[in-house]
Amino acid sequence: MSLSQLEKYLRENPVIAPTTPQKRTVILVSGSKGNYLKRHISRIHPEKNIIFESKGGRNSKQAVDLIAANVQNYRRKYGNILLILWTGTCDLTSKVGQNRYGRKIIVDLNTVQVEDIVHQYNKFFEICSSYGDSVKGLILECPYYSISIWNSVQGHPNPSIFDQNNLILHHKINELNQNIKELNSTYGVQAPRFSCDMIKTRKLKKSYPTKTVSYSLLKDGIHPGVTLSQYWIRRIVIAVIFKYCY
Repeated sequence: MSLSQLEKYLRENPVIAPTTPQKRTVILVSGSKGNYLKRHISRIHPEKNIIFESKGGRNSKQAVDLIAANVQNYRRKYGNILLILWTGTCDLTSKVGQNRYGRKIIVDLNTVQVEDIVHQYNKFFEICSSYGDSVKGLILECPYYSISIWNSVQGHPNPSIFDQNNLILHHKINELNQNIKELNSTYGVQAPRFSCDMIKTRKLKKSYPTKTVSYSLLKDGIHPGVTLSQYWIRRIVIAVIFKYCY
């Protein structure tokens, strides 16, 4: 989608506060992307009631371990809950160095395989299922992101050397998201297609449509910009919270 399409969606799909009580408290466990969404939460119910457990650099194992250690406390404090897990970025890529000033982080692909992440996702759903209907789980897709753009923003002198790894990353994200879709379906939930939101289709005369990833929607090659953050919050509210919490 383009920036103008996201803005149009936000205009045409305002959040109207429900008149019925919310049956589940929403807790979103994520890496740093969750912090970017949190900055753009409105004061409208139910957006303002989302609880963010977000921390930069958090991978899937760390997120699932956090949930395992705290799920009973969540239940005691909030009653019925919807746990939303949003990871993947810090699994597929990791820090490999700093720029020449020693301040900005350079990232690249690592040796983590998609099946390693899926193993943690299975553990997540096993934890949720062990509490019956009082704990519902859902996993959000890993959005596309760009190693080379991030490293360019961080001041790498030759970010194009990461272009080939961008292609590998793209395929890994597709594989991971397919697993996420299947796991969610197995446990009776459905998540918004965040990766599809970043695809821009362009049709040229007398040719097939071309599809490209709109990395310009990202702030720095990894994290969502303002409009994309607002759009993803809106999608979570409309496609997830309204569906599973009321």
